[in-house]
Amino acid sequence: MHWTEIGLTTTVIGMGVVFSVLIFLSFVTWLLVKIVDDSSVNKKPKSDTNFTPSQEIAVASVPAAKIDDGIDAKTVAIIMAAVTAASGVVQNNLKFTAIRRSNAYHSDWADHGTHAIINSRQSF
Repeated sequence: MHWTEIGLTTTVIGMGVVFSVLIFLSFVTWLLVKIVDDSSVNKKPKSDTNFTPSQEIAVASVPAAKIDDGIDAKTVAIIMAAVTAASGVVQNNLKFTAIRRSNAYHSDWADHGTHAIINSRQSF
């Protein structure tokens, strides 16, 4: 019985220490979150109250582009939004003259990936 008492005592002390440390760490984490939240509220940047409608991207004022057959207006809008986002230029400052599909670009890497997927699915 002596060894059993030592084992139980060691288990209780070990679990008590572990849970005490976990409670302490939870308290420290809570305290740090409070400190960071309070400091971020004080340093919050002031919002731009001088916002004018001219800063908005006017979709209706974009010049119409020449659209080849097979490309719908939704695709054109997506392409224009992607170019605007990638270039960082306001959409009103861009002029699209033509949007057409190009089959000139051929990627061996993409073809290899496509064939790998097809081959992997044929084994089922």
